[in-house]
Amino acid sequence: MSEMTTVLRKRLRFAPYWYVIGFLLGVTAVLLITHWVTGTTPDRVAIHIAALDFDIYWYGIWIVGGISLGAYVVSDLVRERGTAVFQVHVPVSVQQTPISMLDLPEEIAQILQKNKVDTVGDLLLQWGFDPRYLGLNATGLETTRQALLRVPAVQPEWLDKAPWRAWNPDHVWNGIVWALILAVIGARLYHVLTPSPSMAAVGITSPLDYLRNPYKVLDFRSGGLGIYG
Repeated sequence: MSEMTTVLRKRLRFAPYWYVIGFLLGVTAVLLITHWVTGTTPDRVAIHIAALDFDIYWYGIWIVGGISLGAYVVSDLVRERGTAVFQVHVPVSVQQTPISMLDLPEEIAQILQKNKVDTVGDLLLQWGFDPRYLGLNATGLETTRQALLRVPAVQPEWLDKAPWRAWNPDHVWNGIVWALILAVIGARLYHVLTPSPSMAAVGITSPLDYLRNPYKVLDFRSGGLGIYG
């Protein structure tokens, strides 16, 4: 993904996500202008799954899409910063050394090649971020580590505590999971404390009503999630 992003950035002169953001802004502007001119508002249901009698709403698509796009943008910026730190510490001559110069076992070499690791620079960058994402088992990682240490210009600290490790883009994706869990809990608590009007149909008009129907606390579909939460 990072290699594809780099290629697109060079060809398009801008990071690919700017084109996605521009497109979404354009669509939003068209919808807003259409609403102003005609007074019509699009139906809130984007997709209806008849087999499940389940509706997917536009606002849900926008929220999920916005979170996903935001996480991608941040992870791309973090990788860019991490790569800059990497380039400051690792000489170009080391970065451009072919991976074949490490004389790794064929099985390990094939796995690295499959994961687009073609140079020592590619290997060191990902190793510094997190070697577990190289696709190697414990034995393969140790073999690769020893091969890297045999390269005179490679410093042991690059393998143990690389300066660019703090800029691992995977931290963004791992963190967003916890952020979403906490966000859903907070958003649901908001509607538990301030019940949605739709819950009146099932006897929930105040927070105390949940004491009689505690299972309704988990009724996300009817009760909703409060953005303020």
